[in-house]
Amino acid sequence: MLKRAHWPILMLTLALAGCGGGGGGGGTPAPTPGTGGTPNSNVTTIAPGAGTASSTSTSASSGGTSSGSTTATGQPINVNGFQYPQGVAVYGSTLYVANTDGATISAIALDQPNYPVTTIQLNYSGHNNYTLVKPTGLAVSKDGTTLYAANWTSPSSNGGGFIDAIALNGTTTATVTPLVTTGLNNPDGLAISADGNSLFVANHGSFNDVMQIPIVGGTPTIYSTNGTYPFSVYEDSSSNLYATALDSTTNSNVVLKWAPGASSNPTTLVPAGTLAGAGGITGANGVLYIANYSAQTISKVDPTSGTILATVSVAGYQPNMLAHDATRLYFTDSNSGSVNAIPLP
Repeated sequence: MLKRAHWPILMLTLALAGCGGGGGGGGTPAPTPGTGGTPNSNVTTIAPGAGTASSTSTSASSGGTSSGSTTATGQPINVNGFQYPQGVAVYGSTLYVANTDGATISAIALDQPNYPVTTIQLNYSGHNNYTLVKPTGLAVSKDGTTLYAANWTSPSSNGGGFIDAIALNGTTTATVTPLVTTGLNNPDGLAISADGNSLFVANHGSFNDVMQIPIVGGTPTIYSTNGTYPFSVYEDSSSNLYATALDSTTNSNVVLKWAPGASSNPTTLVPAGTLAGAGGITGANGVLYIANYSAQTISKVDPTSGTILATVSVAGYQPNMLAHDATRLYFTDSNSGSVNAIPLP
């Protein structure tokens, strides 16, 4: 039996656009109306910068396994600019967001009052054929100098897709260089490898695989997803690779796991029927975090057994992609056009 969890929960809605949900990535499965419960009225709603939050916790059990359950809620602030946000990445005090329907990349200053948002001016420097028109996944290099962005389609907007490398030089203008222009099919989630030398990409389209791409050049490694459609990827410090994916047989979400060096025959860490609209996946402090946009929750998962250790409700929001720093877990809500944060559970 797991002990009841008591987490201080604070939902900070960093940005909210006055636009509805769009067809994510020109074909990315859009989050559907969620089934999350009513926000806990005992949780204090705190606007960004307003002070410390108070919270309550409840516990829930399923199948004989106890799991801590907490509720988070928050007050949005209007800062404009988010149009079906999906990919999210954080480095230092900057949070990067891919606006899929806006064809832009935004930077949020986490260390400034009201979290001001800047649209990064992208200089394609002769590579206009690889302009980001439907950016999806994001990942930032270990040293924070390069942001990687996946584009859902090829330049002809028919399948394919590509990945751009965006040089972050501290100004509002960033030079863009194509990194991967072939071998992709509707790329979605991105992740930097544990050693920082390669990039993982979830090929959500008909290729049904996860690709590991050496950043400095070399032959990509293909990870078979056994016919499932991967959404998001993450590699832990021990080089175990994880991906959320849609099981085409049961039409339910699963989490796959590859041991180090094993690119085929992944194990099913979290089986079908456990998660509800699984999207983003990330990890910190020896556990995995998985967004359940249909249930309006975030699951905390044991990376060895696949046990759901706890569930955090973010009722009223549909979490899509995830990122984290030392203290916060960030998620996009594509349909509401918002980017949100809770204390890292």
